[in-house]
Amino acid sequence: RECAVVTLLSANPPLEVGKCISLTSKSVPGIVYVSDAPPILTAESLTHESAHLALMGYERCMQLYADPSRRVQTPLRADGRPVSGLLHQVFVLLHLVGFYEQLQKVDREDVQRNLRQIAKRADEHARDLRNGIDQLHAHRDALSAAGLATVQHWLGDSWPKS
Repeated sequence: RECAVVTLLSANPPLEVGKCISLTSKSVPGIVYVSDAPPILTAESLTHESAHLALMGYERCMQLYADPSRRVQTPLRADGRPVSGLLHQVFVLLHLVGFYEQLQKVDREDVQRNLRQIAKRADEHARDLRNGIDQLHAHRDALSAAGLATVQHWLGDSWPKS
């Protein structure tokens, strides 16, 4: 299940300009909580959290992990995380890369005016995605057969051949 409801969060004290908080909850699937932010950050947050919700749906329907307790290093966090955290990171980044690729094609003045910043954000996400894929590939034995097949399907040619 993806995003069904968006709930606005109120930060106290207020967040500095350009910052955004967003989250979802396994206990209440379908709701994305997001702080008030500029449209681009709101759109990124909705894409990000909707990807988490979609992957949580996959996790409810199939066993993706052979060793769910395995802790791994991930490109975006220094602490060891369960392999599910790494898979969530890769899945979210896959969707964010697609979001920014599509956004760069939008023929609107505000998008074109900010194209350099949009391309920079797209490049950051693409770099993090490549690093995440490499880590996930290194720990592919922590995925179940169904999990591995699902990841290979999602990533296609981005999944290493060996």
